[in-house]
Amino acid sequence: MDVGMYKPDKGYLTVTASLFDERKIEPVGFFTHKEHKSYPGTGATHKRVSLPVDNAYRMLMFKCLTIDHSPDYLYDVIKIEEDNGKKVPFDLTIAEIAFMTLQKWRPYRERMRVAGNTVPFY
Repeated sequence: MDVGMYKPDKGYLTVTASLFDERKIEPVGFFTHKEHKSYPGTGATHKRVSLPVDNAYRMLMFKCLTIDHSPDYLYDVIKIEEDNGKKVPFDLTIAEIAFMTLQKWRPYRERMRVAGNTVPFY
C-alpha cells in the first residue's frame, strides 16, 4: 500500500478485517472484527501489512483519520497479494476505487435548513 501520496504531515492508517471461522462462508456463523495494523504515517512511504491466513476474509477496511483531507490525499494504491505476489486479486488506486463505488452506489445527499444569522435555530 502506498501511503502519503502528497506527503502529508499528519495522518493515521488503520487496517481492520472481518473474519469468518473455518466453516463454509454463510450469513450464519462466527463473525469477528479485528484490528490488524494501526500506525501513524508521515511523508511518502510504502507500507506492507501482513494479515493472518487462518480465517477467510469477508471484508477489509482501510481507514484514515484526517479532518481536512480526503482519503486520496493519504492513500495512493491499495494492493492485496497472496503467496508473496503469486496471485494479486486487488491492485487499484484510490481514484479507481472511488469510481467503482460511485458506479455501484449513487451519491447520498441530505438537505438541511440552517439559520442565516446568529439566532439559535432548532
